[in-house]
Amino acid sequence: MRQIGDHFGQIDILFANAGISECPPIQETDDAFFDHIMGINVKGVFFTFTQALPWLAQDASVIFTSSVAHERGRPGDPLYTASKAAVRSLARTLAADEDVLSRGIRVNVVSPGAIYTPLTANQDTYAMLEAVNSYVAETVPMKRWGQPEEVARAVLFLASSKLVLYDGRRDRHRRRPGPDLSRSSRTLTFAPRDKKNPVLKRG
Repeated sequence: MRQIGDHFGQIDILFANAGISECPPIQETDDAFFDHIMGINVKGVFFTFTQALPWLAQDASVIFTSSVAHERGRPGDPLYTASKAAVRSLARTLAADEDVLSRGIRVNVVSPGAIYTPLTANQDTYAMLEAVNSYVAETVPMKRWGQPEEVARAVLFLASSKLVLYDGRRDRHRRRPGPDLSRSSRTLTFAPRDKKNPVLKRG
């Protein structure tokens, strides 16, 4: 991060997207695996932010990747779900930090649903891949995988410098006159409408 800061002078947009999803049976989950997934999905996001913070520009945009699983749960993958809930919680808390606020830094989250990536496509057998495809067809309204490019559009939306009042806190507008928006979450949940025109639902 220091090399990036030294080279470019500042960081305008920070996107913490790295994550893993592995799901051994609960009874087979040991300390090493627990630390592994939480280390990448939660610790990695947190320290990416803290290491970048000295270099973040005034009014910079920070985006984390969570998952719809943090609200709905996902059978057989409790640590992944818990890690993504932690990421969502981190965004809310960091967005309310006084140092972050004083510099106009926005912290937001995208929470994609089923997105076809090498991670989701990497199944042990063809039968497992078919089972996952069937699950997506049954649970996603459009009966298809989302594509990474569609999520990227949501990230670009949040990264825009024009969205100066859009951040991850629920109570951003509580002190302002007008409608009570205190229950409005700043997570963008990806809900594919069609291949060219995805819908972004503010959950």
